[in-house]
Amino acid sequence: MERICKNGKSMLNLKRIIFVAIMVILLISTLNTVKAASSDTSLKSLTITPSGTGLVQDEENNKVYRVKVNNNVTSITVNAVPNNSNAQVSVSGNTGLQIGTNKVEVTVTAEDGTSTTYIIYVRRADTSIAEENIVSNVQDEPYEEEPENITAEENVISDETTNEITNNISDEIQNSENANNINNVENQILDIEQNAENIATSATKETNNTYLYALIAIIIVIIVVVIIKKK
Repeated sequence: MERICKNGKSMLNLKRIIFVAIMVILLISTLNTVKAASSDTSLKSLTITPSGTGLVQDEENNKVYRVKVNNNVTSITVNAVPNNSNAQVSVSGNTGLQIGTNKVEVTVTAEDGTSTTYIIYVRRADTSIAEENIVSNVQDEPYEEEPENITAEENVISDETTNEITNNISDEIQNSENANNINNVENQILDIEQNAENIATSATKETNNTYLYALIAIIIVIIVVVIIKKK
């Protein structure tokens, strides 16, 4: 009887241990599954259709973009891809575009409710883009007056000035030719001097060789004389 009770308690304790282990495993699994809601409202990419002159991001404010579209464009399609796939994107102001500058808002709402609004200033041209000068900034450029036409008298060079310029050019050419002639003469002189040095060097070598041969001959004669005297 006592043994049965002990076996019963052991089984009960084993069941409790297994139950606690299962609960711990489930808790750890739940903690790994549940993640904190993201607050990321950044954009991975932002494009529009039609693209117009190209979407340009403002240098001072990276949440502002500018673009210029043709006169016949009255609405655009905004393709905004958030960096976090769970974020939500909404677009407003992209239809019913008026001639001039229009404000399109792209709002990105993160998982935790944080939101950021990106602005696209869309300028609808009053004429076809091909018919007007395309500017990189969609804002109106300040008007600049064109310079007055230069009179024919101011644009014509006098004959005296022309002759003076021609004479100066001729003098420069003549001076250049003289300089080239002087350089050629100097080069010829240098060549002559170099040849003279080479000849002198060769003569010196030949003289030295002659002295050497004579000295060797004298030594041989002395050796022969000494040998004869010894005999």
